[in-house]
Amino acid sequence: LNKFRLNAFSPLGGIVLSDLRGIASGSVNVFGNLYNPVFDGEILLHDAGLKVPYLNVEYDFADYSKILLYDQTFDFQTIGITDTKMGTKGLIGGKIKHENFEKWFMDIFISSDNLLFLDTEEHEDALYYGTGLIEGETTIYGPVDNLFIDVQATTNKGTQFIIPLSDVSTVGESNLIHFVNP
Repeated sequence: LNKFRLNAFSPLGGIVLSDLRGIASGSVNVFGNLYNPVFDGEILLHDAGLKVPYLNVEYDFADYSKILLYDQTFDFQTIGITDTKMGTKGLIGGKIKHENFEKWFMDIFISSDNLLFLDTEEHEDALYYGTGLIEGETTIYGPVDNLFIDVQATTNKGTQFIIPLSDVSTVGESNLIHFVNP
């Protein structure tokens, strides 16, 4: 694999990940069923990054970031990330698995002392919006059509996180967000 353009894989991210970009080089063996091939190898990324549409944030990956490939797994070794708007930094790692390139599963961690995590605008149906800068750990796991996002973090200076509510009692009834006292 020499200077393979990653944008070919961008549609596979669906609504969870988009705008996959960059170049991959490395050694990869592909064998098995044409519709669910087995990968074995290692690739290095150059000028790579992606967008997380739900959060409206784009990240660049550190050059020469390593991804191990085995079975139907993309195993991201700990990779440095930088958001493209404010230049905040963090680390990402974990695994993305698939079945027949149709069913996708994630088990990803993100950690940072200060990372732009949210940059969305207000609109009529928004469940939340604003700018979020966080310090802490985030885990994203499960099937991509039913992801769990566990954020153990504190907000940093510059954060404005808005949850529009028509009825204040809905905060206590929410299954989406759990507030805890430190």
